[in-house]
Amino acid sequence: MQLYGQIQTLNYWNTSAFWIHRPSVFDDRLTRGGPVVRRPGLDDWFINVNTDSRKRVVLGVNGEIGC
Repeated sequence: MQLYGQIQTLNYWNTSAFWIHRPSVFDDRLTRGGPVVRRPGLDDWFINVNTDSRKRVVLGVNGEIGC
């Protein structure tokens, strides 16, 4: 499952974010047809903020966390 969003404010700053969720599953491909093993789930979060891209200098900051 994935979610993505992006917003541009009235002063032309841009903010975007996404979230990816991979559930925990049992997988026999990790062991190439051997015993079934549990692949842990994953949640990955990302956010990005940029100043007005029409300007000569654009500043941006972003962050990401996965667990």
